[in-house]
Amino acid sequence: MEHFELNLFLDSALSKRYRIDNYPTFDAVDSLKELASTILEPMASSIGINIIIARGFLCERLNTIAGCPGLLHVKGYAADVVPLNGDLQGFIAEAEDWLRDNDVAFDQSLEEIDKEGNHFWHIAIYGENGEQRRKFSDDETTTE
Repeated sequence: MEHFELNLFLDSALSKRYRIDNYPTFDAVDSLKELASTILEPMASSIGINIIIARGFLCERLNTIAGCPGLLHVKGYAADVVPLNGDLQGFIAEAEDWLRDNDVAFDQSLEEIDKEGNHFWHIAIYGENGEQRRKFSDDETTTE
């Protein structure tokens, strides 16, 4: 992980607010490294947009508080990202074009809105059962 150090995936406003330790398992760390090295790092470098990890790993308690469905963040399979330039729609379009053009294996790419109304690009390298459906935000179908 060149630009995406592990602490960027662990730092959580929720963990600070609720004073909950947010420590991943070794398996989750491995998944976060894979997410960073196969998607986030090469994508950000290629399209030239600086991004912030808004939400990466979440322990089960924080995942419940955040209202995240499933365990993608708990397993280290997913990250919620925002571009520094503030153009989320443009960023998602460029990120998804990059995923398509480079035939990258992943599970889902979508715009997500949290309970507080914040918008993110949600990218998951694997689904709950380890699948990689290549589901894009504008698809009702998958490309396998």
